[in-house]
Amino acid sequence: MWRSSNFGLSWPTDDSSRDCLAGAEGRCDDCPYWDSPICPIAEDAEYAYFLQWQGEQKELAWTRRQARLADLKQTLADHGVPLHWEVLASIVMQKHPGMFRSAESVLGLVRANPEDFSSDGAVYGLVDG
Repeated sequence: MWRSSNFGLSWPTDDSSRDCLAGAEGRCDDCPYWDSPICPIAEDAEYAYFLQWQGEQKELAWTRRQARLADLKQTLADHGVPLHWEVLASIVMQKHPGMFRSAESVLGLVRANPEDFSSDGAVYGLVDG
C-alpha cells in the first residue's frame, strides 16, 4: 500500500526506517523499503537532502542527550550521595550553562532513564552496577 506525500511523492504506508537515505548519493541500490526499482525520493534531490538533514538532526540530538546523561552521572558520582532533583539541576546548569533548557528538563531526563538513575521520591542517585 502506498500513500502520497506533501511533496507529490509516494511511499509505503508502513513506518519502516529509511536509513538507506541517510548518506545516499543518487539511488539506493539495495533499499528494502520500496517495491519500485527507482526510488521516488532518491529521484527528488530536495526531498532526499531534507531526509539527510533530518537524520543529521536526529544524530545531533542523540549526541547531546548522551552528553547530558554523562554529565548527570558524573555529577552524582562526584558528590557520592543521591541529590534532590532541583539541587542536581542547579549544579549541572551552573556547571554547563545552556546544556539543559530548565530544571524540569533535568528531571525529565533522569525520570526517562531508570536504568541509570534510582529514585526515592524526588531524590535521585546512580543505579548500582
